[in-house]
Amino acid sequence: MIISLNRVKYEYKKNKIKSRTLLSGLENKDIYLFGAGFLGVNAYKGLKKLNLKIKNFVDDSKRLQNLMIENVKIISKKTLLSRDLSNSLIIITIWHPNHKYMWTKKKLFKKHNKIVFHYYDLVRIFPKILTKFSMFNDGQDIIKNWDRVKYLYKILNDKKSKLYFSEYINWIVFGDFDAQKTRIDKNQYIPNGIFNHNKLKNVVDVGAFQGDTFIRLVRNKKLNLEKYIAIEPDKLNFKKLEKNIKPYKKILDVKSMNKAVTNSNKPVYFANTGKESSSIRKSKRNNKQISKINSISIDDILKNTQNSLVAIDVEGHEQEVLSSSRNIISKANTIFAISIYHNQTDVLKFYDLFDKYKEKYNVYFRVHGHDFVDSILYFVPNYMK
Repeated sequence: MIISLNRVKYEYKKNKIKSRTLLSGLENKDIYLFGAGFLGVNAYKGLKKLNLKIKNFVDDSKRLQNLMIENVKIISKKTLLSRDLSNSLIIITIWHPNHKYMWTKKKLFKKHNKIVFHYYDLVRIFPKILTKFSMFNDGQDIIKNWDRVKYLYKILNDKKSKLYFSEYINWIVFGDFDAQKTRIDKNQYIPNGIFNHNKLKNVVDVGAFQGDTFIRLVRNKKLNLEKYIAIEPDKLNFKKLEKNIKPYKKILDVKSMNKAVTNSNKPVYFANTGKESSSIRKSKRNNKQISKINSISIDDILKNTQNSLVAIDVEGHEQEVLSSSRNIISKANTIFAISIYHNQTDVLKFYDLFDKYKEKYNVYFRVHGHDFVDSILYFVPNYMK
């Protein structure tokens, strides 16, 4: 259920005051970043802007032990727990579909849970600085558009969508990881009950990474796919994608594209990191990882095709991909599954492109990962039900 705007504003203010109190005196504490991956590195850069010193990164990956990031040593959890933590703060810098922050806080750090916080807690206190160094924000944009939140809640087509959506909004506005009560849906892109799986014949996988979604869908015995188009702009990921899809080319019409998807069809700059976090950049900036690649639109890819699913997970550039799909959206013959967790306010933006065709689509919301990672908004044409 979506609560009133006045109640939201009251709870939001109370929650922020509580967070500031719990996290007071940061400059005098030993700060540990638990997780030395993409979010951990960005958190370090953001906290450095606040003139906060990081004692250590903490990560149990054997290949990372004793390595340095920006002259800060990576230690193990065992080493961390052997220390006196009475004047310490442990900031969790992991955000992954298979990781549960509340489990880490309450179980992994059971004896120290009062000094354990998520990086999201700090972003909410220092949004002007830390938002630039994360995919989080402080929830203000959601509150400012509360009428739109209520509208989207209203048009969702089933009870489960409304439950997921309510929990997701509570997490964004209040930073409440405990809001995730409904069991995650493990059938990403093909949830049960929202469309007829027998009618699905083609998949366009935008942001195919190294083929993880491809393999999962092709192996699914409930599907009878005829064609799969995997699009991955990162050159390093694309090499692994090609290798992983090769064995399936004998049994399925598979096409791979080393391109970006945009509404301009013009070349773009892309950072080739070989990781999930690779993305479009505005310029080359003397960075050897960044190269120019060609782009294509969804309208061009699916010109004369129907009974298709377009799965979009492109690290925050989902709006650009959707803008390249205007003609296909108007035909209402394709399912769109759009990742909305990279930019948390995207959930309120994507509906605009579908609004004039709302009589032709059913709208669903599903969460496929822990901590609201892999949250997806589905637009399903009526005839695909």
